[in-house]
Amino acid sequence: MKKTVFFCLLTFVLVSASTPSFAKIEVVPTLSLREEYNDNIFLTRENKEDDFITTIIPAVSLRYSPNKLLDLDLDYKLNFRFYGSHNEFNDDNLRDSQNAYFLARSRPLNYLYIDASDTYRRVPVDVRRRFAEGNEIVNVTESNVFFISPYIQYPVTPSILSTIGYEYDNKWFNSAELRDSESHAAFLTMGKTFQSKLNVDLKYRYYKYLAEPAEELDAGVIKDYDSHRGSVLLAYQASRDVKVEGEVGESRIDFESAEDSKGAFWKVGVDYGSGSADGTLLGLSYGSSFRDSPLSGVYRSRRAEVSFRTGRVLALMINPYYSKDKFIRTDRTDRITGVKLSISRPLTEKLSVSLNGDYERQKFLPGQESVDKYGAGGDLNYKLNKFVTTGLGYRYNNRDSDDVEGDFDNNIVWLLAKAVF
Repeated sequence: MKKTVFFCLLTFVLVSASTPSFAKIEVVPTLSLREEYNDNIFLTRENKEDDFITTIIPAVSLRYSPNKLLDLDLDYKLNFRFYGSHNEFNDDNLRDSQNAYFLARSRPLNYLYIDASDTYRRVPVDVRRRFAEGNEIVNVTESNVFFISPYIQYPVTPSILSTIGYEYDNKWFNSAELRDSESHAAFLTMGKTFQSKLNVDLKYRYYKYLAEPAEELDAGVIKDYDSHRGSVLLAYQASRDVKVEGEVGESRIDFESAEDSKGAFWKVGVDYGSGSADGTLLGLSYGSSFRDSPLSGVYRSRRAEVSFRTGRVLALMINPYYSKDKFIRTDRTDRITGVKLSISRPLTEKLSVSLNGDYERQKFLPGQESVDKYGAGGDLNYKLNKFVTTGLGYRYNNRDSDDVEGDFDNNIVWLLAKAVF
C-alpha cells in the first residue's frame, strides 16, 4: 500500500495535456547541516539519556505551472540523522529519512480535472502517549498518504455548476499498532449562484472504507464500512474582506459486521482578509464531522478554532483551538484545548529572529486522565550572503500528567547552516 511522491509526479506528467515549458519551471535545491544537543532523547521522567545528533538535509523544492491546465508543487528532502552515542537510531536509509509533499492539479480535457497529493512524513502513533516536537524516536512512525480525484465540472447554466467525481485515498503506516487502509468515494454537487454573492450547493457523497487485515490488532474496533452523506452548503461574500460559510447534513454509516450508526454533521465559519498593508487574516470556525482513525476506528470530531495572522515586518500568529473526539466503536473520548503562538521579525538586513510557544490541556476518558503539555522555542538566523544562512535555535518541551510515569521535560539546542543553490 506504500506509495511515493515520484509515482504521483510521473502520473501527472503522463496525464497532463499541456506542452512542457521548462522556462516556467522553478527548482530550488538546498543543503543543510545541523548539529544538535538533546538532553532527553527518550522523553523519560528520570534516568534521562542525552546525545549529540548530526543531521544532513539535502532538499529540493519544485514549482511548475506552465499554463492554466497544470500546476505541480513538490517539496522533497532527506533527513539523514546520526546519533553520537545511540547509533541504533540512526536514520541513514531512504525510507527512514525521507520527507515529501506533492500537490498537483491537471486539466487534461475540457471540464475534466484531476487533483492529486502525496505526503510522506513521521506522525505520532497515539496522542495519549508522550511525544514532543523535535523528537524522532518516541511514539512516532513513518506514514504515507496518497490521494487522487478525477472529476468533471460542467456549467448547466451561467449560474448553475454541476460537479461529479471520484476519490481514492490510500494510507500506510510503518507501525504494527496502526491499520493501513484505502477508501473510495463518489460525489455529486449541484451549485447555484445568486447575484454573485451567495452560493448554495446541494451535495451527496458515497464513501467506502477498507482496512488492511491485521491479526495482532483488535479487529472489533476497526471495521470496513460504507457511508452515505447528504448536505447543504451556503457561502456568502458579505464584502470584499468578509466571507461567511455554513454546511449542515446527515451521514449514515453501514458497518459490514456491526451495528450501523448515523448522525448530523455541520460546519460554520467566517473569514476576514484585510486588504491593508499589514495583511491581517482572521478565521473562525466550528464544526462536527465523522473521521477515521488508524488506531481506534471511526470517531465523531467536534472542533472550534480561531486563526489570526497580522504583520508583514513584525509577523504575529495566534491560534487557539478546542477539539473533542468521541470514538464510535470503543469507549474512548479525547478532549484537547490549546493555543499556538509565533512571532518573527528582521532585526537588520541580514539578521532575523523568531519565537514560538504552544500549550495544550488534554482530558482522556474513561480514566479521567488530565495532561498539560507546553513548549517554547525560537531561533536566530544570520544571512552570510545570498546563498548561505547560519542559525542558532532552542526548543523546550514539557508534559505534566496525572500519570507521573508519562511526564518529562526536554531541552534541545542546535546550530544550523543552510546553502541555497
